[in-house]
Amino acid sequence: MDVLQAIFSNTIVAFILLVGVIVFVHELGHFLAGKLFGIRVEEFSIGFGPSALSFRRGDTDYRLNWLPLGGYVRFYGADLEGEIPEHMRAFSFRHAAVYKRAMVSFAGPFFNFMLSFIVMCGLIWYGLPVSQTVVSVMPSSVAESSGLKTGDKVVAIHGEKIKDWSELSKILSRSPDVPLDVSVVRDGAPRTVFVTPERKEYVDLFGETQVRGVVGVSPAFSSAQIVVFPGDFLYAAGFRSLDKIISVDGQNISYLYEFHKILSQKTGANSEKQLALKIRKIAATPSLQKSLGIFPLKVSLEHPAVGKEPAQREIIMLDFTSPALRRWAAGKIFRAESFEKTILSSDTTVLQFQSDDSLLGKDMAAEDRLRVDESRAAWQHCGLKPGDTILDISGEGSIVHVTQIYSWLSQFSAEASQVKKNTITAALKIKNPQGTVSTLSCTLPLSPIQDRLGRDSYALLFPVKFVSLPKEFPQITTHPESPQELIFLAGSAVKDQMTLLYKGLKSMLSGDLPLSNLGGPIAIAGIAGDAAKAGVLSFFLMMSLLSVNIGMVNLLPFPALDGGHLMLQFIESLYGKPLPLGIQMAVQRVGVFLILVLFLFVFYTDIMRLFNL
Repeated sequence: MDVLQAIFSNTIVAFILLVGVIVFVHELGHFLAGKLFGIRVEEFSIGFGPSALSFRRGDTDYRLNWLPLGGYVRFYGADLEGEIPEHMRAFSFRHAAVYKRAMVSFAGPFFNFMLSFIVMCGLIWYGLPVSQTVVSVMPSSVAESSGLKTGDKVVAIHGEKIKDWSELSKILSRSPDVPLDVSVVRDGAPRTVFVTPERKEYVDLFGETQVRGVVGVSPAFSSAQIVVFPGDFLYAAGFRSLDKIISVDGQNISYLYEFHKILSQKTGANSEKQLALKIRKIAATPSLQKSLGIFPLKVSLEHPAVGKEPAQREIIMLDFTSPALRRWAAGKIFRAESFEKTILSSDTTVLQFQSDDSLLGKDMAAEDRLRVDESRAAWQHCGLKPGDTILDISGEGSIVHVTQIYSWLSQFSAEASQVKKNTITAALKIKNPQGTVSTLSCTLPLSPIQDRLGRDSYALLFPVKFVSLPKEFPQITTHPESPQELIFLAGSAVKDQMTLLYKGLKSMLSGDLPLSNLGGPIAIAGIAGDAAKAGVLSFFLMMSLLSVNIGMVNLLPFPALDGGHLMLQFIESLYGKPLPLGIQMAVQRVGVFLILVLFLFVFYTDIMRLFNL
């Protein structure tokens, strides 16, 4: 695998391999179908331009040309203007039965689909890395109200086994307002939770409004790096902001919820709010400490690096009976203040405002740089500063996960794109490093942008870098349990690819997507290189997707494409005889002209994209 990675990492090599295999398979389909029906093949050629390698076997010249941008199969008798002797018509493409010619036309795209299917079979058999089905539950969500808890592992829905996050997401998305019995494993024990996904509208990649089911779960978990304020329980226990919890009583901690779970088990609390109240009560009541058998927790922390000093490890004994926690509890137990979150991750604590280059690259246009500067100035003028922890945005609910922040940003951007606003107002509830809570009233600019598909849109830019990032569970590798499952999974993958490409082509032909999204050789070379650098699995996934793409595009009913030939052959079957020669030649000339125009256009868009013009 390492050797393959080294070979594929070269962009030119990756491009030649990717395009070469796909083109070879496409032309092989035409070639074999023609041979099957007794049609003579005069030339089988991969690439265009001067020949790099050629030989003749039987009636066929086999050529490998220097420009790896396509290929062709030249059948005897395919030239509309040539005369075919009577004794040679049995070998002529033009004189073959219409159904045979249709099969030859269809064979190229069909072989592309089969290549994609075979590649996916190989990848699925080898094992693809997938996200586990352990859920992080958002506050005030359908999942939380239904009884799902962060750390639950979903194993089945309606008795149907769930192997990875993609399967879980698909089932939830296609089930708005549908009650689901969800089988989970919690603390090693099986449970059943009943969840009804909430109906939500969203605009998909192609600009179409879709409906999906949402329950409020994420595969990403708040990191175990914490933010602590004076007056907090953890501050009194000796913790400080940006400490990273490494282990508790020898149990490794990777995510914040694991630390929260240990505290909940220790105190007998059933919820975050109850945990906060229990900690106060236990720390203030010696008799309760004794009856519960409270013992200190040995917490290993990593203090953040300061200047040139490296990060330092320390052991803190979290003792609920300590004088420090008693004094803290005495000041808290009789106060009726809101105390909903005991522990916060630094994932929602602002580290710094990002530079232009880190957001959009060094070659960003001057107008884009101006928009970032304007947005950054608006957030700073609003009062947001490094060290502030975001607690709430516009009354959306308690913010405990950075996903909630970006979901809010995405929602506002989508709404702004529909009504074309210039600014929005938002209220941010923040807590500064001293523990003071305040609400910032912000008027923020919306930037006109072009989305990834070149459509006009608006975005609420948020040039902020947080102290830490949420983490996902380590990916696992799944394997099919039977040949039948392998075939089903590979077929489903190809079907999903075809659906995605169909929507893209439909949106492009209808004008919903700009034609500038078409990519030519330069774009394909870049994609091939990026996919190869990402790994051999990524390269073959891209091969599968691009092969389906080539197959579907060739089936479009345009002259000079396989779909155009199929359309003419269908008309001929209805007409009862070949179309007049003049019509066929006119269609052929139009097809050649359109192919040349398309070729020039995609080269133009490639160059414009390459130089960010």
